[in-house]
Amino acid sequence: MLKNIPIWIYEPLPYIYALTGVVATLTLDVLVGRISGLMLISAGGVVWYQRMRYRRLRRRPRKRDLSWGANQRLHPPKDLENIKLAKPKPKKKLEDEEDL
Repeated sequence: MLKNIPIWIYEPLPYIYALTGVVATLTLDVLVGRISGLMLISAGGVVWYQRMRYRRLRRRPRKRDLSWGANQRLHPPKDLENIKLAKPKPKKKLEDEEDL
């Protein structure tokens, strides 16, 4: 927030920009006036969006993924090519099974 502007002026500034832009776009017949009005509308939207996004990020910090294996996904082991995988054990035949 700007330190020299009172909060009662600072908070409605994006709405004032957009409202002034709408009035300028609708009332001025000159092309430059309409372009200026559209620029004021877009400036109000950008300022409003940036404030909303900043406040949302400050209000609620990101939650960490604590599910199983999250640490391995974020920081995989360095020597993956040197790891020897275990071979699957052969299945034992049960006495009841017969070869077909």
